[in-house]
Amino acid sequence: MENKNSNAVSSEDYFATTGDVLSTESIVDKKIIFDLQKKYQSSYEQLKKQEEIISITSHELKSPITTIKLFLNLLEELTQNQENHRVFELVQKAENQVERLVKLVNNLQEMSDLHDGKMDLKREVFNFSALLNNCTDTFSLQNPAYQLIINCNEAIEVYADAARIEQVLINFISNAIKYSPQAGEVVISVETLPNLLKLSVTDFGIGIPEADLPHVFDCYFRAHQSDKRFKGSGLGLYICKEIITQHGGEIGAISKENEGSAFWFTLPLLQ
Repeated sequence: MENKNSNAVSSEDYFATTGDVLSTESIVDKKIIFDLQKKYQSSYEQLKKQEEIISITSHELKSPITTIKLFLNLLEELTQNQENHRVFELVQKAENQVERLVKLVNNLQEMSDLHDGKMDLKREVFNFSALLNNCTDTFSLQNPAYQLIINCNEAIEVYADAARIEQVLINFISNAIKYSPQAGEVVISVETLPNLLKLSVTDFGIGIPEADLPHVFDCYFRAHQSDKRFKGSGLGLYICKEIITQHGGEIGAISKENEGSAFWFTLPLLQ
């Protein structure tokens, strides 16, 4: 039965109604458009299947990873006081690799949720300065060789998802430390603009090539891919961009190769 409510127009109907202007070139164009449409549809369906596989896989991986972490923690406790320090060292290395796997799985799950529009922001009023200080205190304990210089003297309140904003802060600061292995210093600045808070994290490390800079927030993109010192999935900054965008803010980066980078984002201030 013909669907009279449909707005879709078949390629045959379209070209029939424009037959008076069709030429040999138009017929060729018609075939090209039709072929492109088929390729696009096929690519779209394949992409949706890949996203579904990623979502299911990342979800199913969480349970065995949690079990592995539990066993490694127990093994670490059993070997900690033994004379065979090599065993203890290997257990710790295994734990580090599991943590990397956990981060990757979480990023894949978040990416899948973002594509499906499932990110649920739990907004609340909180002290941004306090959140930043707590975050940097953790990094200072874990990286005593680095000096984290914080330029933020105000008690700034924002209305946002504190956990998500902390996630962005952690990504920015960890990247700054990771890509400036010899610098030993990272500067974190917060300023209040009209109706906006702006945070920037500046390092003095290897920087980003000019050609790569426009793509740093793209999904799966990684600068310095050939450098074995720097590993990653290329998902962290993409997720950060989505978090900030959904908060109504902006995100960006400036960089000069071999001199350092500054990553920044803005958030609407509590009115």
